[in-house]
Amino acid sequence: MTVTLDEVLGGLRPEGTGLSADLPDNWLQGRTAYGGLSAAIVVETALRRLNPPQPLRAAQFAYVGPASGRLVATPTVLRQGKSSLFAAVDLVGDAGLAVRATLVFGAARAPGLDHDGIPPPSAPQPETCKPHFEPGAGPRFAGNFDARRVTGPSTTGLVRPSLTVWIRNGSGPIAHGLAGLFALADASPSPALQLLGGPARLSTMVWSVDVLTEAVSSRDDWWLLQSDAERVVDGISAQSIRLWDRDGRAVLASRQTNALYAES
Repeated sequence: MTVTLDEVLGGLRPEGTGLSADLPDNWLQGRTAYGGLSAAIVVETALRRLNPPQPLRAAQFAYVGPASGRLVATPTVLRQGKSSLFAAVDLVGDAGLAVRATLVFGAARAPGLDHDGIPPPSAPQPETCKPHFEPGAGPRFAGNFDARRVTGPSTTGLVRPSLTVWIRNGSGPIAHGLAGLFALADASPSPALQLLGGPARLSTMVWSVDVLTEAVSSRDDWWLLQSDAERVVDGISAQSIRLWDRDGRAVLASRQTNALYAES
């Protein structure tokens, strides 16, 4: 049975001071939950259970172990002041601790100051781009998204492994805006996989995210996602991931550390 992103987030149920859910099969990535879904559950739990007075500004997720079976997210306030709130959230599955996250909520400090140094890449409209995920191909969770490739493995002349796609939720607009956005932002396969030249798998170790706007919406629900593998050595990839709305406004800027495994 297919369970949509909004059904997963909307179906989170109270469990102690946190929220819990049973992991649907269509959100698996190998033997664990898709990392973007784990992050979305963490963020949604913090928003609902802590009700922070300030918007989310930054988050860091350490993917400690596999997230499977029954998932329980528990938030803890680390410090709360007049203008900021620091929180920790642990996501625990059947195998134990899966994700340890730190979230930072903060009020505006210098209203009116506005500098954007993250311009979007030039891209054709999503309706003119071919699907990125072929039907039945890719990880299981990929079927939950509609992704259209702008640049990728078939593009020649790339200076470094890079991938740019338009992406949106496959089941319609995301009701759980900010949390749902974390699920979209991790959906593009790492461009570092292009270097292995054959079947491979990847595991995210750490994901650090800066939230650049409070306006979580995009025209026709399309978002432009670009990831670059900046350094890959000894099976460890350092990459940047950026997300813009359809009108070119920067929404998220993030970095990931990934471990790559060539299939034997």
